[in-house]
Amino acid sequence: WTLLFYTVGASSRDFEPALDFLKQFPDASRDLLEAYGILVEAYCAAQVEAGAHAIQIFEAMGASLNAQLFEQWALPFLLDLGKNLKRKFPHLPLLVFARGVADSDAVNAQLAQVFDVISIDTAADPKAARSHIGSELCLQGNFDPTLLVSNDEDSLRSQVSDMLTAFNAPHSPLIANLGEGLAGKENPSLVSTFVDAVHDFSS
Repeated sequence: WTLLFYTVGASSRDFEPALDFLKQFPDASRDLLEAYGILVEAYCAAQVEAGAHAIQIFEAMGASLNAQLFEQWALPFLLDLGKNLKRKFPHLPLLVFARGVADSDAVNAQLAQVFDVISIDTAADPKAARSHIGSELCLQGNFDPTLLVSNDEDSLRSQVSDMLTAFNAPHSPLIANLGEGLAGKENPSLVSTFVDAVHDFSS
């Protein structure tokens, strides 16, 4: 979906071109999504054959669709992509990040039937995500990177501890990470403190 979203002229500030395209050209939209699925699958396969040890699929513009539209126009293609890659590479760890989706717990519960790691964004509740996904599957996320811009180290360490507790780590598998990308304004010292705190509380 994210590839189609940008192909038809939408942007992070203007969702309408993509939504209008879906409404006006549903058949062409499905054809494009199927074609992109084939291309992304081939690209991921080439990455694995070149030595990649894991693959993460980003659905970065999930927030542009409401729950019903995501269920119709994004989720089936994500699931098909994951299933096809698993058939080719059954032992390959597959990660997925459906960023900003409405009803993320329900979406991620379905993605968890195919993918090995579910990444969640800063808007998601880690405790609810763990409850919906179960205790065995690995989650990834979801620290707020704005806390790495201006903060004191003691507060930051406490916030990291709270995040890990909410994820039920280390009792349940977690890749401690951010819930959004870095914006370039983060304090390198606080980033280092974040990494050290994750190691300290996980040891």
